[in-house]
Amino acid sequence: MTEQNLQTIIKAIQEKKSISFEYNKPNKVNGIRTGNPYVIYWKDDETKRYLDLHQESGVSDSVSEDEVHWVTLETVYISNVKLKENTFSPIVDYKRYAPKYMIANIKI
Repeated sequence: MTEQNLQTIIKAIQEKKSISFEYNKPNKVNGIRTGNPYVIYWKDDETKRYLDLHQESGVSDSVSEDEVHWVTLETVYISNVKLKENTFSPIVDYKRYAPKYMIANIKI
């Protein structure tokens, strides 16, 4: 992921704005996704950075394209991030203090 894409996601998290982007990971369904970003964090001994996103629309491996759901995405496969105008309120089941977020770059 480029620095510009990272900064766009950080801004979206800070301002609670939706994003659209392309996700192109080998052996996954690739394409455009839209959703609300909640946190960027490190795991796997701080070697991989991830984005947890509440996906609103777009391609998915696990559910139909119109079904809203949580996804965890490796940031290295994210490109063409676009900030949307609409804002969102964090949903009830977001666990801000979850152990996996202890090494977070940024979170809501």
